[in-house]
Amino acid sequence: MEIDDKKIGQILGNLESAIGKIIRIDMWLPEAIDYAINGHRGTLDRADIDRATREKKEDNKIQIEIDSLRSQVEESQKQTQEIKKQTRYLLYAFIIAIFSFSLNAILQISPNLFGLLNTK
Repeated sequence: MEIDDKKIGQILGNLESAIGKIIRIDMWLPEAIDYAINGHRGTLDRADIDRATREKKEDNKIQIEIDSLRSQVEESQKQTQEIKKQTRYLLYAFIIAIFSFSLNAILQISPNLFGLLNTK
C-alpha cells in the first residue's frame, strides 16, 4: 500500500478548509437560523417567482372584492337611511290623514262642532 503525497496533501487541504468553515460557524449559523425562521431572502427560482406572482394576484383580487363589498355596504347604509326618512314622512302623512279623517267625520256628524263653531 503506497500512500501518495499529493493525495495526502489534498486531503489535508480539504480538512483544513472544512475546519476553517466549522470555526466560522458563529458567522453563518445565525444567518442560516434567521433564514430558516424568517424565510429565504436570497435569489428565487422560477417556481417561487410564479407562486409569488399568483399570490399577489390573489391578494389583489381579494382586496378588490373587499373594496367592492365595502362600497356596497356604504351604499346600502345610505339607502337604509333614505328608507327610514321616507318611512318617517309616510308616518307623518298617515297621522295627518287620520286626524283629517277624524275631523271630517266629526264635522259630518255635527256641522258646528258641537257648538264650538259658529256657522250662520
